[in-house]
Amino acid sequence: MSRQNHYQGGENSGIISAGTAAIQRKLTVGATNDPLEHQADAMADKVMRMPETPFVQRKAAGSCGEYDDEHVRLKPLASQISPFIQAKSDGTVPVSDAVSGRIKSSMGSGSSMLGETKNFMESRFGANFSDVKIHTGNESVQLSRELNAKAFTVGNNIYFNGGQYQPETDSGKHLLAHELTHVVQQGANNTIRRFPGCSTAQNDIITSALTRARRRSTRAIQAVADLQSGTSRRAAASLAHYFGTLTPAQITIVHDRMVAADARLHSASAWRCDTEASYTYCAPPHSWWAGTDCPTTTEPTHLCPPVFRPDADSTGVEPSRAVMFEHEALRAAGACGAIYPPGETTPPGSLINVYAYSRFMYSIASGGA
Repeated sequence: MSRQNHYQGGENSGIISAGTAAIQRKLTVGATNDPLEHQADAMADKVMRMPETPFVQRKAAGSCGEYDDEHVRLKPLASQISPFIQAKSDGTVPVSDAVSGRIKSSMGSGSSMLGETKNFMESRFGANFSDVKIHTGNESVQLSRELNAKAFTVGNNIYFNGGQYQPETDSGKHLLAHELTHVVQQGANNTIRRFPGCSTAQNDIITSALTRARRRSTRAIQAVADLQSGTSRRAAASLAHYFGTLTPAQITIVHDRMVAADARLHSASAWRCDTEASYTYCAPPHSWWAGTDCPTTTEPTHLCPPVFRPDADSTGVEPSRAVMFEHEALRAAGACGAIYPPGETTPPGSLINVYAYSRFMYSIASGGA
């Protein structure tokens, strides 16, 4: 049994092959007992059942102030998906060389998922879909028709038939989630985040923490954008509480710094696992949990062994890994001040104080106004 490069598609599908490649398609009619199709349907169903905030709450022992309510992470869906292993006798149906060639020549030419759709799927799968390409043009429609498919997936490329890519609808989300399951099945190593120097266990911990951090980041950025546009003032009180009185120009600084930090939360290359031997500040007398140059757009954050301790969500300097990742991303974005004031007072130099940002982001994520 050998792992093959292959094409894969959605529910009610068959698998077709061209040479050493296989295309698993989402048929418009017919059915199959393909276990990968059943799994893709099951994953899509789970995605659609997950609440907008897919976590439960607990109180983290030893945590501080408004950070007390932290979230128990759910196991990422991507880690539950089986990789595609193609046996020699798998019942696949041949595909013409012409169709196979057209598919291969079009790979990589599609469009990336838009931010809202991408965040929706990444937060539920616990996977990085930055490299996924969406194909909806005439060639994609024609190929889908020739394969009698609503959609089919080739590595990180998803091809849709006419009118099938509708991520703003429930049915469209379900179809996209189905196809993204095939992306993970075909190339988990390319889809689930892999971080420099990290073991598989460390990778899973980082992925979970970043998923939670990105969720909070997205909410905070949107709240400030709504305030700027006049759509909503739900962020006004929290901004005043954690930053003091701000001018419109200063609110823009806060917004732009959070956007820069959010970009780092989405970058796998921005985080690396280190040891006392590979990073000086992991070792005594420093014994840091993490280290980030401030500011930086090129250097990674160094994650030291304590970050990966089982009790790290309750015994760290920050009360959770997710908040710690926010903290480090904000430092890279230029929030270099780190004076932690007592109580609920506005941090000194709030526009560059990392705690002003992290407290504000947590407040918005927790429903603060």
